[in-house]
Amino acid sequence: MYRMGMLAWLIGDCKKRENKEVNTVKMMKMALVHDLIESIAGDIVPIEAVSGVTKKEKQEIELSALKKIQSEFLHHSEMANEIYDLWMEFEQQDTKEAQIVRDLDKLDM
Repeated sequence: MYRMGMLAWLIGDCKKRENKEVNTVKMMKMALVHDLIESIAGDIVPIEAVSGVTKKEKQEIELSALKKIQSEFLHHSEMANEIYDLWMEFEQQDTKEAQIVRDLDKLDM
């Protein structure tokens, strides 16, 4: 469950040594959020022919898990908001950090 977080730490450190700055802490948190959501939603393979789940269904299942974490476990706290923001960043893939974590997820399959 923590492989992606550890890999994010390692990759962040390697990028730092190459003078290619990424936010390592953000990547580690994003990886942990990803794993937390998967602990509720399950690790759904993003290939419908394999999982029997469409991309839209997968997104709905994961969003439902995210909402459960926010409301039932974290009671809409500041941390719940941070988790939501990290998940949305991961899903949108607009940052280097999100793209690296997505690659780590593929590697972890």
